[in-house]
Amino acid sequence: DYKTGKDRNTDLGKNLQLTMYALAATQLKELNLNKKPEEIDLSLYYLEGGERKKTTRTLEQLEKAKEEIWEIADKISASDFTCIGSNYCKICEFKMLCSTKT
Repeated sequence: DYKTGKDRNTDLGKNLQLTMYALAATQLKELNLNKKPEEIDLSLYYLEGGERKKTTRTLEQLEKAKEEIWEIADKISASDFTCIGSNYCKICEFKMLCSTKT
């Protein structure tokens, strides 16, 4: 994936977006991807700094991510948008309505 800014010390091991790419590459038989996790290199390219960071996922990480994705989907279906207190709180459009002080 490409990022327009600089690397902000992103922990690629926890990047759900890259994990979803790995899930697609391991499970989409229609597109003849059907790769094993160890055959997949996941990369973020930071255009501003000209830097590339690379990571991989294990089968165990992919299985855990599937559970996390289903949990998120269930919360969305239930309209459960409880604040998780992340770094994104600083720029959240709803911070004035939030009871979590970060």
